[in-house]
Amino acid sequence: MKVLSLLPLLSLLTPTAALHKCHEKCISQSRLCLSSMASQTSPSRSCKRTSALCRDSCRDEGFTDKPKGLPDPLPFPSSLDPGSILFNHEGSNGLSSVGPSGEILPILPFGYYQYTIDEPHDVSLSTEEVIHGMSLTAPYVSTSSPNEKWFEDMDEFLDRALELNFYVHFQLIAFENLDNSDEVMANLTKQVEHFKTHPAVFGWYLADEPDGGGIEPSLLQPKYDLIRSLDATRPVSMVFCAGGASNYLSMLDLIMVDPYPIPGSHAATVDDTLKSVAVLGKPIMMVPQAFGGGENWYRTPSIREERLMTYLGLLNDVVAIQYFVRSALQFPYAPGAWNEIRKISGEVAVLTPALAGGTRVEGVAVDNEDISVGAWTDRDDSVVLIVANIGQDGLKSSGMFTVDVPFADADSVISQFEDSESVEFSSNGEKVTIKDYLRNYDTRVYRLQKKQDDAADHDNMVYNPSYDVAVCPGVVDGNYVSRGSDEGATFAQDGRVSTDGRNSLRLSNPAAGVGVSLSPYTIPALDGKSEFKFSVNLKGAVGGEEVTFSFTDTIFDVGGAQVVEIAEGGEWQTFSITLTTVEEPFCPYGCRSWLSYFLSSAGTVWLDELSLVAA
Repeated sequence: MKVLSLLPLLSLLTPTAALHKCHEKCISQSRLCLSSMASQTSPSRSCKRTSALCRDSCRDEGFTDKPKGLPDPLPFPSSLDPGSILFNHEGSNGLSSVGPSGEILPILPFGYYQYTIDEPHDVSLSTEEVIHGMSLTAPYVSTSSPNEKWFEDMDEFLDRALELNFYVHFQLIAFENLDNSDEVMANLTKQVEHFKTHPAVFGWYLADEPDGGGIEPSLLQPKYDLIRSLDATRPVSMVFCAGGASNYLSMLDLIMVDPYPIPGSHAATVDDTLKSVAVLGKPIMMVPQAFGGGENWYRTPSIREERLMTYLGLLNDVVAIQYFVRSALQFPYAPGAWNEIRKISGEVAVLTPALAGGTRVEGVAVDNEDISVGAWTDRDDSVVLIVANIGQDGLKSSGMFTVDVPFADADSVISQFEDSESVEFSSNGEKVTIKDYLRNYDTRVYRLQKKQDDAADHDNMVYNPSYDVAVCPGVVDGNYVSRGSDEGATFAQDGRVSTDGRNSLRLSNPAAGVGVSLSPYTIPALDGKSEFKFSVNLKGAVGGEEVTFSFTDTIFDVGGAQVVEIAEGGEWQTFSITLTTVEEPFCPYGCRSWLSYFLSSAGTVWLDELSLVAA
């Protein structure tokens, strides 16, 4: 949804032969609405939202055939250049990104729309949300005739996003209603050429509900062709409410779906919407509803509805999530609702290696029609199982269920986001059976695990040396944490890369000297004048990053902080040093605060297998 210039749109709101008859009715209604508002100096979003509701009611009437005269859809971009976005890379389930060193990692961008990039409450949004695991924003700042100030503002916004490891879904929607004259195409070219090499650009957001706006596919096809000719590294996207996407398949790579069911429909109806679009064969970005309280929506979604809608998106293999909308002064007006979205963001970050980098497990069966289930393999051969109760009869919906998952040699099952507590299960050697209970709207994530070889170094005095223990999603246990001067500096568990176990620790700094420092948990008291070996595995996103290890001088005689420079190439390296304790180590309650370590440069690094053993 967006603010539109009314007069250009009115001239285009004529039903086309390519559109479904039901959609033609919606376009006519939108034209009347816009006509009645043409005298207003600042148009309202209500006409677009009314149109969206109308087209939502068309969903059951099916899709039309592809409009005649349009080319077959192009495949998703497949460039391996740094900054590229890939889909189904090497059989994975979702999106991947190509890093500066060429490393390809799975991603599931998670974020929101925002209204501006210059209002104080909007400028700080990315900094506020990155610590919650969010990674995507789409600001409404598109213009077809930008001035130099606009380019400067966008450069600054993108640069800050890059510092935060945030993606920007770059809007080009100001061009959607324009003709394809030389002037228009030159202005479009200028924007794409200027920003296409910026690593923070996620994709090119070309049109916003073009079916509802009556925009002819032939008007958008040349713009899509131009964008793809200029940038072969990122997808072109459009957003739709329902079935109109079928008429635009040759001019998009990523379908955005924005069902806004609350309060007129049940939250579970997003499941039908997503399934109806999935048959079109394109990857889907979900745009969940995070607004309400006016116009046709007399309330915002509840905490439980936000959770159910988002998890139904995951169960339908959406590749990215972008809530409409985040405005600190307006939406969502219930702090609890946005806090729930933040909580889900942290969960999705933990699940990304499986949901985006793994493969879907076939043959999962459940005995309760109110329960929706899905399972994915993870990189350590475990399986992530998502379960949601979509029952529409309120608390009367049956919550008992039995689910069978093909999984051989099961050793354990845990509830991933309930303190990793063990869950009872049975196994016949080929499948795992879980019996459990969920109230309606509730979700649960299980992890089915095989028995792992005990490769742990039992002489290692460090607690959680491989960063696999995280009672709170994505937040590694076993360290005191000190915040730096930039709130956008982050530390997080990362399940996409590791040298031991499933996870590593990722540290990210917007600039040098502003980041998070960690001090590992207390180790046993050490004898004086004794030798110990300290070691850790590290890798960097680019190379040249610096990590500082500062050992406490009342415990170790080490002669100052140790600064490790990360080699280029994206490969793991090991740093080790022999430490000698002072004559009388100060360890009255065990050795507390024996080490502080932090990313001292700008950039992103990963650490794993932090170890201290007797030499």
